[in-house]
Amino acid sequence: MALAETIVGIIGNIISICLFLAPVKTFRKIIKAKSIMNFKSTPYVCTLLSVLLWSFYGLVKPAVLIVTINGAGTFLEICYLICFLYYADRKARIKTSQSLLLVLAIFGIVVASSLTATKVKDTRVMVAGIVSLIFSIVMYASPLRAMKMVVQTKSVTFMPFTLSAILLLNGTVWSIYALLVKDIYVGIPNGVGMVFGILQILLYVLYMKKSRKIQLEKEAEKSHMHSNGRKSDAPNGDHSIDMEKPPLSSSPHAMEQDMKAAQDTKGLSALQGGTSPRPDAAPEFTNVPLEDKAVQDYRDPQSPTPLPTSNTDQMRPLSATD
Repeated sequence: MALAETIVGIIGNIISICLFLAPVKTFRKIIKAKSIMNFKSTPYVCTLLSVLLWSFYGLVKPAVLIVTINGAGTFLEICYLICFLYYADRKARIKTSQSLLLVLAIFGIVVASSLTATKVKDTRVMVAGIVSLIFSIVMYASPLRAMKMVVQTKSVTFMPFTLSAILLLNGTVWSIYALLVKDIYVGIPNGVGMVFGILQILLYVLYMKKSRKIQLEKEAEKSHMHSNGRKSDAPNGDHSIDMEKPPLSSSPHAMEQDMKAAQDTKGLSALQGGTSPRPDAAPEFTNVPLEDKAVQDYRDPQSPTPLPTSNTDQMRPLSATD
C-alpha cells in the first residue's frame, strides 16, 4: 500500500508541475513585449496562497509529497509575480502589491492560529486542511467562467483541450492518492476538480464540431472580403465605386426646366437655413407646372399688393384683367 501511495503521489507531482509550468508561455509574451498587456495578476496571487497553505498543511501532517509539489509551486508563482511586477505599470504594480500583502496576511493568520490556538496535532491539521480545502475549491471552480464562454459563443477557443485534460488528470490522480492515504482534505477539492475536468472535456467534445464550423465560416468570410477588395479591371487604375448618377435630360427645353427647378430648390434651402426641404414639408407649388409658377412668382412693380397666393388663386387661370 505504501508503494502504491508513493507511485501515485509521484505521478501527481509530475502532473501538478505541468500545471504550474503552464503560465510560462504567457510570461514569454510579457517578456518579449516588455509589458503585461491585458494580463492580470489575480490567478498567480490566488495560486500562491493555495500552494502556501498546502505547503503548511504538508508540514503539519506531515506529507512529503504534498510539501515537495507545493514548495515547487510556491517558487514558480513567486517567479511569475516578480516578472509581472517588473513589467507592470504603476497602477497594476500597486494593485498586485496590495493583493500580495493580503495573501501574506491570510497565510500568517492561518499559521498563527494553527500553531498557537492548540497544541493538539490533529486540530492543527484540521484547521490547515479546512482552509486549504476552501481555497482549492475556489481555484478549481475558476474554469466555470471559461465553460460559460464556451456555451455562450459555441466555441472552444476559450477552453484549450490540453489544459482541461491536465486539470482532469491532476484531480483524478490526487483523488486516488487521497483515497489511498485516507485524507479527506486532499480528496474533497481534488474530487471537485475531477468533476469540473470531466465537464470541460464533455463541453469540448460537444462544441468542437460547432467551433470548427464557425471557424470555417469566418475564414470563408475573410476570403470573400479579400477577393472583393482586389483591384478591379477599370481603366487608368480607377478602383473607386461608381455611384449611380441620374440620367441627363435629352432636350434643351427639359434641361432648362431642370435648371429652373434646381435654382428654386436652392433658394428654398437658403431660406430654411441651408438644409434641403423634407419630403413631408414640400411646398404647395411643387405640383404646379413651371410656366404657371413663373407667373405666380411675378409681382407688378406698380401694384401696392402682391398677387393672391392661396391654393385657389395659384391654380386659377389668368384672366384678361390680370
